[in-house]
Amino acid sequence: MKLTSVTRLSIITSMRIFLLWIVITILAGCRTTNLVGTYQSNCADIGFFVTTVTLKADSTFEYRFKGDLANNFGTGTFEVSNDILELSFDKDIIADSMNIAKLLNPSPKEPLYYKTGNNKLWVINNEGKVVRTANCYSRTRRFIFWGDEFMTRRRYFLKKTE
Repeated sequence: MKLTSVTRLSIITSMRIFLLWIVITILAGCRTTNLVGTYQSNCADIGFFVTTVTLKADSTFEYRFKGDLANNFGTGTFEVSNDILELSFDKDIIADSMNIAKLLNPSPKEPLYYKTGNNKLWVINNEGKVVRTANCYSRTRRFIFWGDEFMTRRRYFLKKTE
């Protein structure tokens, strides 16, 4: 049976698409993410509080939660599995004002979880769901030409700065 030129062309095209699919699958499976660096929240949570996490190459981290009258600091180790970052604290977070810290921060004895991706860390709440939005201070105005800046719900994540 003799193949026509149209049949040959379709077979060659199918083989190229299949090879391209194999290459993309292999490259996607072999990707590595370098999480080492400093991450800072993209907006002030509740208008006052900024979270900074510094991940180091030796699997340790520094955690800072700064705001109006609260300044918390903690260190520990981190692990990554399936794009989930787990921060485990060595000891209690050092805080200037524990009342505010207890209201806004989870218990320092419990690990914190973040979803990783695109040089961002998304907070995971106690129910295991990714928190995509939070009340943040916005620079948009209430009215077009005048008005105060105000609080609004917007996307909330920690962005890699270094």
